Amino acid sequence: MLDAFYQIQRLKPPEGWEILAPFAAALLADPSLQTVHEDADIQDAIQRLLTFKIEQLKPIQNLQTGMADLFAEIQQTNPLADHLQAWEKFSRPR
Repeated sequence: MLDAFYQIQRLKPPEGWEILAPFAAALLADPSLQTVHEDADIQDAIQRLLTFKIEQLKPIQNLQTGMADLFAEIQQTNPLADHLQAWEKFSRPR
């Protein structure tokens, strides 16, 4: 069957997946992602991770707004402002 192909090319998994896999597994609460090696499965996991990030953006923004209002009301500095801003930046789609 391979004789019928003009050219074949060996595929390799996307670079960096071995680094991203543990984080994706933790964020998505799916430990099986750490053992994924097939390109189609990796692409599916990445798509799930991007969807998760988008879904998390609105609750983070709501929390950030609520915390800002609360600390403005009590006239105190919001100790979580920098952390919430960083989490919002992480959750924004690119």
